[in-house]
Amino acid sequence: MAIEISAPAPSAADIDFASLAVARLLPESPLESWDGLQMKCEHRLPTGAFKVRGAVTVLTRARELGLTHVVAASAGNHGVGLAWAGSQLGIQPQIVVPRDCPEVKRRKMEAYCRVLVCAEPGYDAAERWARDLAAQEGVPFVSPFDDTLVMAGNGGTMMREVLAACPDVQTIVVPVGGGGLLVGMLSVLRTLSRRVTMVTVQSEASPAFTRSLQANQLFATWPPTETLAEGLEGGAGATSVVEAQRYGVQTVTVTEAEIAAAMVDTWRRRGQLLEGSAAVVCAAWRSGYLNPFEGPMVGVLTGGNVAQSTVEALNP
Repeated sequence: MAIEISAPAPSAADIDFASLAVARLLPESPLESWDGLQMKCEHRLPTGAFKVRGAVTVLTRARELGLTHVVAASAGNHGVGLAWAGSQLGIQPQIVVPRDCPEVKRRKMEAYCRVLVCAEPGYDAAERWARDLAAQEGVPFVSPFDDTLVMAGNGGTMMREVLAACPDVQTIVVPVGGGGLLVGMLSVLRTLSRRVTMVTVQSEASPAFTRSLQANQLFATWPPTETLAEGLEGGAGATSVVEAQRYGVQTVTVTEAEIAAAMVDTWRRRGQLLEGSAAVVCAAWRSGYLNPFEGPMVGVLTGGNVAQSTVEALNP
């Protein structure tokens, strides 16, 4: 059965637009060697996560169109990015978050904009409420993954930086939830006719993207579950599944215990906080799941918005 997409993958022109928008407001995140794996440290960006790239891109276009308000749903980092970008660009976002959104992320959003807390847990419930709100108010809904400009900003601009910093890269390892980051990265490879092995990682607790590829069936929603990688929780995006199938993306899943161990190890040995949604890459590396893939290899550390007390309380 064919999977119908709603947001096309970004074009080269979309990524050019995103690159200019991002360069105006954001520094380039560093590439560092962590135990033999080159890591793209997106947790060093001003909001602590990569999703500020897509937020800057889509709100730059919104400002060009004369818009002043948008609505979004977020498990955390998309909302933080929109809140910060809105403060820079004069756009007022309303962010709907699930009941179980981490407090550290919610408070970052509340510093800049209005946040509505959904009565239910899980990203999918927050999106349903946010889409209804956007329709009622007659303003755009900005998806964290199923939006062409968000994909261009999040994945497209990052991939260009990775290829510039590590031109001989053979494998890139990236966390995946809805998959918008992945689509943006694949779009750059497509425009360059460049082949790189792309490996996605997510938690076994919420594996909608991985299951979609395995079953050739879109799991657009996934039952909410307790996971350290809440930023990857919920359903997969149709565009991401279709593009991943076309490209031949490889998938890896890790356990909650492996994620916890990676978070604790990173904090104890490096003094850096990684949220579970980013630590899945470290978990896959530490557990040997990436051994079959060729180097040079780059992993993407997508965010560090997690309370120190949360990491210190883990018992892997």
